[in-house]
Amino acid sequence: MRAQGSGPEARAALDTLIRRYEKTVELIIRSCGTPWNLSAEELKQEFFSRFLRSEDVLKLDKERGRFRNWLHVAVKRFMWNTRASWFAEKHGNAATSPADFHVAHSETPELLLMRQFAEETLVHAIERHRAAATNKEKFDRLLRFLPGPALDLDALAPIAEQLGTSSGALAVRINELRARHKRILRELVADTLDVDPNDPEGARCIDLEMKELLSLLRERIPQTAILVST
Repeated sequence: MRAQGSGPEARAALDTLIRRYEKTVELIIRSCGTPWNLSAEELKQEFFSRFLRSEDVLKLDKERGRFRNWLHVAVKRFMWNTRASWFAEKHGNAATSPADFHVAHSETPELLLMRQFAEETLVHAIERHRAAATNKEKFDRLLRFLPGPALDLDALAPIAEQLGTSSGALAVRINELRARHKRILRELVADTLDVDPNDPEGARCIDLEMKELLSLLRERIPQTAILVST
């Protein structure tokens, strides 16, 4: 919605939107299969070029569904047109087998889209958390403890000594980091869904999305459960 405005703020919002989803778009393109003479990166750039030229962002309406759902359909339509054009006789590819389109994997595009979205959300949460940290060096040293099970105080002892604190105090700090990280994740999900986290219905939507993120992240990064669980 911010990108649908005008002026520097709208341009900045549009840039953020594209950067937020460019990896997702590339993943969908790879799952659809690319011609042997075109890379997923080239097709991604072409998709966003058309997106900007057509000013598609101005035509979007949140009442008609989520942005990422629209994006998924738009990229698949773009790839269908790319495939049709590539096989067109005027391009000399009419007799070429569909096997010449390189497919990266056999998982469904829908699952890949959601998994990529979940992982990117986690990365953005870490970036936002680090940006807000007063002591970034300390944050970087404790980052590996953000996901994980209950803390072992004995295992924390060497790190606590290096940081000039006790194991107990360090455990409290790490638990505080985990709680803040979970809040940041919820803020990102609320922003993606465009809902008010203080509204009961909005909070319910966030809870459902967080559970879906948890399920997807557990498949790839089992130790992230503590970050996303509600």
